Amino acid sequence: MTNSLDFKIKSVYPILRQSEKKAADYILKNKKTVADMSLKDFAEKAGVSQPTVMRTVKAPGFEGYMAFKRYLKYDRNDSEIPTDNALHPWDTMESLSAKIVASSIHMLEETLQTLNIKISKGQ
Repeated sequence: MTNSLDFKIKSVYPILRQSEKKAADYILKNKKTVADMSLKDFAEKAGVSQPTVMRTVKAPGFEGYMAFKRYLKYDRNDSEIPTDNALHPWDTMESLSAKIVASSIHMLEETLQTLNIKISKGQ
């Protein structure tokens, strides 16, 4: 799904600085433990500075380290953002647009299924 943490990080990966890529790689390899780390601990374990961690988490659209951690804890528990299109504190403008499109597609698919049922029953 386009809202997963992996997708968010990989989509900005090419524009990251080398040190930010190091932090991003650490996130991708240690998602289960990063959510419980302080900013200081994360920076030390990843071998980067705290400002580098902040730039890394802001690149895919998180407002800060706490928003990133909330998202990561949610992602860890459910592996993907729910398809109910609910709004969350970590939503970005891009994810809101994706939710609008996903919701529209879902409604169209449900309508099509309803029409197919009515057509097949009528024949």
